[in-house]
Amino acid sequence: MLWIAIFLPELSLQSHCRGALSHLSDLPLVLSDGVANRPHVHAANARAREAGITPMMPVVAAQARTAEVIVVPRDTSKEEAALTQIALWLTQFTPMTCREPAGASLEVSTTLRLFGGIAAIANRIRTGITSLGFHAVIGIAPTPLGAYLLAPLAEPPPHPRPQARP
Repeated sequence: MLWIAIFLPELSLQSHCRGALSHLSDLPLVLSDGVANRPHVHAANARAREAGITPMMPVVAAQARTAEVIVVPRDTSKEEAALTQIALWLTQFTPMTCREPAGASLEVSTTLRLFGGIAAIANRIRTGITSLGFHAVIGIAPTPLGAYLLAPLAEPPPHPRPQARP
């Protein structure tokens, strides 16, 4: 068996910014989550990260960093709908697909020759996911869990992590 896993590192932002919010890419945008009286930043776009806004930061601290930040409440139903759309789209490669927390996995050993090999399938998947409006990283392994765990390692995180001081 051979599994390909698709991991969407910015699923929350991309599922919210498709369509109505797509024109806001030039402004700092954050998705908020948590309790109503103390929301925190769940995700931040590139402009917000440039302003020093990071996930888990209180929303009030993010608003103090830049006055032009736009705060949108996180809507997990949009994320679920996006994952369903992607999982259904992946069935063109094999009927053996399953949803993951932030992506999907598919078993491709039986369809490798049909699509021209693993590299060809991976490229078609990456191109197709991009055309759906998402950025995905791909992992390949003999098990779905192994592929899903390898996928995030294919790309550095979208924002730098703080370095520990000696």
